[in-house]
Amino acid sequence: MLQTIIPKIDRIIAGILSTDHDVPHEIPGYKVERDSFVRSQTSIVTYRRVRQYRNLGNRTQISVQYQPCFPTLFRLKVTLISDDRRNLMRQDILRVLRQFGEYRLLLLEIALDCEPESGIDLEFVRQHALFGKSRPNASLSRAGKAMYGARKASKLGRCYHKEKLNLFRIELQLNSAWLLQFQVSTLEDVRKLPSLLCPSHIRFVQIDWNRLHQYLSRRGSNADEIIRRAKTLSHSIHQTLSFLRTSAKVPNVQRFLMTTAPTRKIVCALQDWARRF
Repeated sequence: MLQTIIPKIDRIIAGILSTDHDVPHEIPGYKVERDSFVRSQTSIVTYRRVRQYRNLGNRTQISVQYQPCFPTLFRLKVTLISDDRRNLMRQDILRVLRQFGEYRLLLLEIALDCEPESGIDLEFVRQHALFGKSRPNASLSRAGKAMYGARKASKLGRCYHKEKLNLFRIELQLNSAWLLQFQVSTLEDVRKLPSLLCPSHIRFVQIDWNRLHQYLSRRGSNADEIIRRAKTLSHSIHQTLSFLRTSAKVPNVQRFLMTTAPTRKIVCALQDWARRF
């Protein structure tokens, strides 16, 4: 059967708890491209230097921040960014992290690459996707890209068309607070992700209009008018639900949601990926 949704780890950040090396050394299969001072994006400088590597056989990149400015920081902070055309597997990551020592995961970015045959695109996401408690972020979104959550939140979702691969990508950036909450600290814990992510943090839904109409009629509301107005907002599931909660005064509106087939496809794809990871 054609696999139309392909999960992969797109980016990973790990803190090195203990190491015999205060300065990054050579990594087999990678070449050092640059070693420079860290350009801090905030007023607080955390690490003084960063060394950047590139895989000799593909486009996988590694950066290692070292010389921490505070004793409470990890000795090293390692970032791996995968080649877009290659799935970064467990052995690939371990081969790198074992060069430095004991580690703890600080960030995981899971990409769901959706082939055109999946029927999942930006319009479909806006109409049907829920990312847990994360809401659409208008300040980060732009034409052709939808963002859910905030950069400093425990989870951030990005949805956009990946032109060079001709597929639609859903990225779930799981930050340190999320990983700590669900006790995902090593690569062995990554195998728990299918049950953790679906349906709590990503699912596709549609409203059961018949059940909602019956409920509104029993309550004595003008069911036809409320549903007519709600359907004018069907381009956005979040706007539709917001209207039902506030203007239509429907409590616990989640009970009128039905999970759609693409959610089951994501669950199956994640479970298959986790078994092989």
